[in-house]
Formats: sequence, C-alpha cells, structure tokens
Amino acid sequence: MTGVAIGVLGAGNFVFVPLLIYVLKMPTRIAIGSTLFIAIMNTATGFLGKLVTGQILLWETAVVAFGAANGALLGEKIHGRLSTRNLRSIYAALVGLIAVRVWLTVFGFGG
Repeated sequence: MTGVAIGVLGAGNFVFVPLLIYVLKMPTRIAIGSTLFIAIMNTATGFLGKLVTGQILLWETAVVAFGAANGALLGEKIHGRLSTRNLRSIYAALVGLIAVRVWLTVFGFGG
C-alpha cells in the first residue's frame, strides 16, 4: 500500500525509513541503506526515461552528479560516527524541515 501511495504521489521515499524501523523492526542503519537503494532504483528509471526523451541537460546533470557523489561520500563518513539516536534525530529534523518548506510553498509563502 505504501509503495502504491508513493508511486501515485511521485515522491515520499522518506516514509519508508519509519515504516522499516517501527513496523518491520529493522535496524536503523539497514533501513536507511535500504531506502537509499530504493531511491536509487526509482531515480534511475526516471533518469533513463528523461534521457531517452531528450529532457536532460548533460552539463548541468554532470555538475549535480559530481556534487551528489561527493556529498554521499562525506555523508557516509559522518554516518559511521553517529549513534543510532543521533541518526534518527537528524532524519526527523530533515523530514520536519521539508514538511515546513512544502507547507510554505503550498500556501504561497515559498518559491
């Protein structure tokens, strides 16, 4: 059911982390890694569809991919040094900030 809702909405991989942790009782680090893999698969299929139809600007894509790869490497180094409690707190804060940003945008206060 969650997969269907996320597929219809086109976003929401962040929902998987709490579901895996609290409903399926999966360890936090495994849940985070699993959702990253799910996001990669979703993103790859979307990317290929856009690439085939000529909707991707290759130079800008390369710049973003380079930044994302470096950010992922840095994030992994930080991730390994944090406790599970800190990881959950940071994740909750990010989801909260995203929710506020979406709310502000929906009601005309954001870009």
